[in-house]
Amino acid sequence: MIKDQQNFKSFSKWSSAVKDLVESSKNLPTGSSDIGSIELGSKELKKRIHDLRTSKSEKEANFTKAHYLLAGSGIVIEDLESEIKSVELQNSLENSIVPSHNGVDFDSHLNNKKEENILAAIEQSLTTASRDFDIFINQNITMDWRKRKQEIYESFGFGSKYLKSSKGEKTKASSLPKMFSVSSSSSSANVESENSTSQFANWGKSTIGHSVLGPRLGGGDFSDLPKDTKLTNVNSISMREKFEKFAVIIYELNNSRQQLKPVHIINNFYDATKDATDSRTRQINECWKILNGLIDKSEPQNSYFDQYNDFKSKNSANLRGKIIKNSIKYLESQFLKHVDVIYRKRVNSDDNSGASTDEMENGLPIHLNKIKYYVKSQKKRLFEKEEIKRSLLMVNDVPIWALIFYLIRAGCYTEALEVAEESASIFKKIDSNFVTYLKSFIVSTKDENSLGNHSLSTSLQNSIQQEFNTNIKNNDLVDPYRYAVYKIIGKCDLSKKSIPKIFASTEDWLWTNFMLINERNQDYLELSKYESYTLFDFQKNLIQYGAAYFNGSSNFPTYIHVLLLGGLFELAVKYAFSIGELEAVHLAIGLAYYGLLRMSDYDSIIKKNGNNANELTATNENGLYEINYARLIGYYTRSFRVSDTIVALEYLLLINLAGNNKYYKLSLEAIRELVIETKEFSILLGTINKDGTRYPGRIENRQQLLYVENEKDEKSGTINKSDKSSYLYEIIEQAAKRIGEEGRVYDSLLLYQLSENHDQVIKIINRLLGDLLSSTDIFQPISKETNEQECSPIEIGEKLLKTYELSPSSLEISSSSREILKKLLDIAKIKETFVSGNYETTLGLIKELDLIPISTKENLTSIRMKCQEINQQQLDYNLMKNVGNLLLIAMNCINQLISKSDQSQFFNNVRLAQVNELEEIAKQIMVFAGMIQYKMPKEVYIKLTSLELVYK
Repeated sequence: MIKDQQNFKSFSKWSSAVKDLVESSKNLPTGSSDIGSIELGSKELKKRIHDLRTSKSEKEANFTKAHYLLAGSGIVIEDLESEIKSVELQNSLENSIVPSHNGVDFDSHLNNKKEENILAAIEQSLTTASRDFDIFINQNITMDWRKRKQEIYESFGFGSKYLKSSKGEKTKASSLPKMFSVSSSSSSANVESENSTSQFANWGKSTIGHSVLGPRLGGGDFSDLPKDTKLTNVNSISMREKFEKFAVIIYELNNSRQQLKPVHIINNFYDATKDATDSRTRQINECWKILNGLIDKSEPQNSYFDQYNDFKSKNSANLRGKIIKNSIKYLESQFLKHVDVIYRKRVNSDDNSGASTDEMENGLPIHLNKIKYYVKSQKKRLFEKEEIKRSLLMVNDVPIWALIFYLIRAGCYTEALEVAEESASIFKKIDSNFVTYLKSFIVSTKDENSLGNHSLSTSLQNSIQQEFNTNIKNNDLVDPYRYAVYKIIGKCDLSKKSIPKIFASTEDWLWTNFMLINERNQDYLELSKYESYTLFDFQKNLIQYGAAYFNGSSNFPTYIHVLLLGGLFELAVKYAFSIGELEAVHLAIGLAYYGLLRMSDYDSIIKKNGNNANELTATNENGLYEINYARLIGYYTRSFRVSDTIVALEYLLLINLAGNNKYYKLSLEAIRELVIETKEFSILLGTINKDGTRYPGRIENRQQLLYVENEKDEKSGTINKSDKSSYLYEIIEQAAKRIGEEGRVYDSLLLYQLSENHDQVIKIINRLLGDLLSSTDIFQPISKETNEQECSPIEIGEKLLKTYELSPSSLEISSSSREILKKLLDIAKIKETFVSGNYETTLGLIKELDLIPISTKENLTSIRMKCQEINQQQLDYNLMKNVGNLLLIAMNCINQLISKSDQSQFFNNVRLAQVNELEEIAKQIMVFAGMIQYKMPKEVYIKLTSLELVYK
């Protein structure tokens, strides 16, 4: 009891304290009393809350402890503060700014309206774009389907009366020359197929694997190329002209290949780019110039294929020597042009605008005087260092060693020998053998063992090496140009590849390295490490230095030219992508034509897996670079495969430039993918006329470029399919299989017809007929022209039966396929007769078909035999899936005939016998249906049961 009293007193105490707290809270200031009632949207409410949050700290700062102390005494601070503010407003009204809540609300309202308008505009734009997209897709898919429908009809011999032509449809005319149009023979059979109406219809991703071509849209880029690689867009105006110019060159190249005529393709590419004004095209034009010097005009196709693919062997020594010689000649010619430019500036600056007579030869300045002037005019740059000036040997105020060096640098060897012989007395005091060294060095190019590179005999080589090591190598007072001349002539001190003290540009460094290469007509591995400097050693240096080292200089050449000069052709093509895809692809084509490109074969492209499966370049088992040439060509065609299909084919035919079986497979794979993706069957594969005559397509007209023999039977004009590895079989039949697997039945049907695989055509028609008949309601008529966008399998089947019965090709069709087609056409006729109400005729046709027991002569044994055919799957599937519909048609006919007899006013014994016969047939049908009910859809047996109850 005492505890209860204590608890009650404690509760009363706390209760009174809570009441006091509530009363005191009413006197507390309310910081949000000036906010009106909330009648706002969610966005406006968020903005108001944000504004209050930003001003909250300022208002709370005024509510100090003094405010709460006064509030506890009953003084309302808020009222007092508002009165003070009103007094201040009255005293300084003209200087104060009255806060306007309406202004804030108006701004917020405007911002909300602006946002709503923006969102509404975006929504409307998306709706419009979606509607336009749907219209675009419907129009183009319809257009593409109409074209496919036309091709299929014409392939099976139907006239234009079966087609509902659409007016006003125009195809995009190609600006390419007529050479890229369809051949005259096939144009008569397919006039409109020349223009690519499906340019935009096939805009989606293809469903094939793209082992060679790669997808047209998205993906398919080489993994070892920069992401900002400049891909070709043939739809741009600037690129279209260049694209067409190169396409014509490729077409003419294939014509020459087909006629077995050599063509100087490098020179053709050079002419196509020589008039360009942009720097990138001028760069690639210089590449063609380099290759022009390497390859003779008379060189046939693949002239270097064997040597280049086995580049490290003795058999390739001549090719390596030719690359070195061409690079030296190019760099020397380039330097001489540079000297000539400087000399001409001097001539143009002279008042008499000419040179003296002794400086001319045949009216032109001689090279010796040009080099002399170059040495004199550039002495400040060349001899600026004091250590060089005091070491120079001057003869008649000319630095004689510098003059000889720059004459050799410019390729003026004869002039260099003349200078040496004129000053022979001076050189004898220095080295009595120098003139001999120089003369032997100059004439050494005639030596076959020198590989075109300057070299000395073994005795002279030992002599100059000794002189260099004894008197020049470690002599700081020697003329640096004497050091350079001896190093170049004797290929001395190969541990150092540069010339110290002498100013050298990138071109000078390259030339020096090429001059120091001392390969001879032997395996480079036989030379010791210290006495040899091979082309492979030089290539390793180029790769190690990289593009940044050479492109750091503003002088010519850039890294792509360095790679070409060094014989790294695969890396040159790869680096050409920095200029553009078009340039890189045609550079690869030019090199591949002469066999100067190691290409990945079929196995390495199709079967390669892993992270490096899609790299442009890789190293083979011999440590040499090879390029994924087939995919390089395939990827290039991605932007014009559909719009310019024939041009794409011309490029894909270049995959097999090597004529090797491995590349032949790649070429076939690429062409097959082109056929599947573009669906330009009539253009690429040909057409078949009403009389069965076959016109070849573009692929067949170019079959020589696939390096296959003519596989057509000259007597019958048909394709010889005895060899199942024939190129047309591999292209058409394999493409048809892949298209069939994708569900493009009509496309596969057309392809099999083009390949003259008549048995497969019949099988496809059987499948189409089986599906059509089984899926159509028995009470719905089956029109031979179902709608505007579909071809009727019934009509095609009827036409094929008539055509094949009169053609020798009927022998290629199996008897079972033909019989199945006849039975399916009979089922179509049965359904047609049933829908028209001729029930007695329908039963007669079903009886003739002999698929189900519908005769009074049937007994249990014969019924079981028919069931056995179905249960053991002896009956063709296309027929078996129509058995259920046949049973329903038969039962409906029986019901209708019995009902008709019951309603007849003249019911006699004859009619009674007919009714009894019909009921007997119905019993047979039900017995048969019961035996095969698990082979039919469940609803079929239910309907049969209900129909049986009707006449009972």
